[in-house]
Amino acid sequence: MRAQAHTDATKTAIGYVRVSTEEKTTEGVSLDAQRDKLRGYCRLNGINRIDIKADEGYSGSTLNRPALHAVLQMLRWGRANTLLVAKLDRLSRSLRDVCTLVDELFSDGRYHLLSLCGRVNTHSAAGRMARMHRANDSQFEREMISERTCDALQHMKAQGIRIGPAPYGYRFSHDTDENGRRWLVPLAEEQDVLRQTRELRSDGMKLHQIARLLNDATIQARHKGI
Repeated sequence: MRAQAHTDATKTAIGYVRVSTEEKTTEGVSLDAQRDKLRGYCRLNGINRIDIKADEGYSGSTLNRPALHAVLQMLRWGRANTLLVAKLDRLSRSLRDVCTLVDELFSDGRYHLLSLCGRVNTHSAAGRMARMHRANDSQFEREMISERTCDALQHMKAQGIRIGPAPYGYRFSHDTDENGRRWLVPLAEEQDVLRQTRELRSDGMKLHQIARLLNDATIQARHKGI
């Protein structure tokens, strides 16, 4: 008996969309834009789409995402045979994670991964090869961005530019020097707390005792203890 060829008409797809916190307002990356692409592709190709799950505000650097767990579970339960994404980096930006998913779910022909951008399709050997190239490109792009960010921060530190919030007792001014660096301006109330702390330390009081005194006086630290 000849096996029936698997066509788009026999696909039952579960869609997955993702956007990180930084990408929420980016045109073309928004959840609605991704959903529209998946719905349109399914309509044009006669694919039975049973649902689209979304992770909003989650990074692509980890697989620990609730909606992703849900769609993978639906595949394992047999509710769908195809995972549909608008772009491979919506699934993951990590080459290792993509390879892990493919090895676990998409390598034996039971389930299939379809990415609209780049037309990655694990139905064929060529599609699986293209998938690896796309994942490798995403990994390379992510690492390059990380390197550029690190280099920029190191350059700023070398120029004497403070990275992060102003220290306790100060705020950043709206004015800048000739190099574009904002001045640190003392805050009278916080400077008074620092003065009292120094005096208590000079009297031999331990830090945890000083902290208790400040808490009893309802003198709060800044956000996240800064």
